[in-house]
Amino acid sequence: MILKSNEKGATLVEVLGVMAVLGAIAVGLFAGIARVQKQIKITQAHEQVTRIVKRMRTQFASFHLTDSQITAENLEKAGIYDSGDVGEDGAVNVFGTSMNIENAVVDGYPVFRLNYNAIPSNVCEDLIMSDWGDDPSSGLRTIYAAPNGPNFKAFYWKKDMADCGSNGSSHCMPPQLDDVIEECTRAPSLWITWEYYY
Repeated sequence: MILKSNEKGATLVEVLGVMAVLGAIAVGLFAGIARVQKQIKITQAHEQVTRIVKRMRTQFASFHLTDSQITAENLEKAGIYDSGDVGEDGAVNVFGTSMNIENAVVDGYPVFRLNYNAIPSNVCEDLIMSDWGDDPSSGLRTIYAAPNGPNFKAFYWKKDMADCGSNGSSHCMPPQLDDVIEECTRAPSLWITWEYYY
């Protein structure tokens, strides 16, 4: 059999080269999609937290819920939670993990805490660094970041804790990126808590 000199075909090296280029494009697309999905979740979380805090501060500015009244069902009935915020096992944040509100008294002032439980650490920085109010007049007192509940440092306004940042047990607000990274890289999942004055 005699081969014609004008027959053409791709060599194995050429096929592998094309496959490598297509693979690189696919990896880039998947990474881009993941970044977009993460940003959507962060935006949704910001909207959810802002909505809940605004409703708590507006509706209960002069009347505070007792601890026994703070259930997901009661908060939904009171208009604090939307129906999409409440699942079979209680309130759920946009990351699909639980959230809850609790009362506290700090230095004689009533506050409430909105807890996002067991959220992925890769969104922690964005949640803490979001615009939650640029000074204490916003009602925001503290943001906590914790790998497992109460063993954590917090971000405080200097007005509320004059020595924030100087004693190693807290950071000052507004949060600084290096402090946020330090807190957000402690564990694969974290609790984020926003503490607001009523």
